[in-house]
Amino acid sequence: MGLAAHIAQWSKDPSTKCGCIVVRPDKTIASTGFNGYPQGIKDEKLDIRGYKLERIIHAEMNALLFLRERPVGYTAYVWPMMPCNRCAVHIVQAGISQVIAPIYYGERWKSAIEITRSLFNEAGVAYAEIYTNLHDNPLGAGGLPPREQQIGAENGQAAPRSRP
Repeated sequence: MGLAAHIAQWSKDPSTKCGCIVVRPDKTIASTGFNGYPQGIKDEKLDIRGYKLERIIHAEMNALLFLRERPVGYTAYVWPMMPCNRCAVHIVQAGISQVIAPIYYGERWKSAIEITRSLFNEAGVAYAEIYTNLHDNPLGAGGLPPREQQIGAENGQAAPRSRP
């Protein structure tokens, strides 16, 4: 998860920096992505929400677009929250079998994440929402990610809504 958090920092989006890593079953990295404008589009007006949302490519989509192979059975590590429902349908269609992301405590993306869980459940995509202290320091002490502890939803079990 620490690497997904690190890659998220490459985003020029001032409000939400997202990262995604697609990992093969042998634990090698197949692809990475972060949220940003398409190639050839100037990184401007990132602070104007409506303008930005009409143009930005999500981290998960960028990771899928940069894959050089079909990711059947692969795992996606997503930062800082579960994928939105629009990215979730592409993750399902690509063949990703598992998604791991931090627990989301906010309200803005709550309904999209609930749809994502439903889509993953219906399609048989395993998912885990984990507690991580990477939100405080994405690279952890000394640049190494801290130990993460899974405490949340895996295929439909309700994740805690307040921080432990």
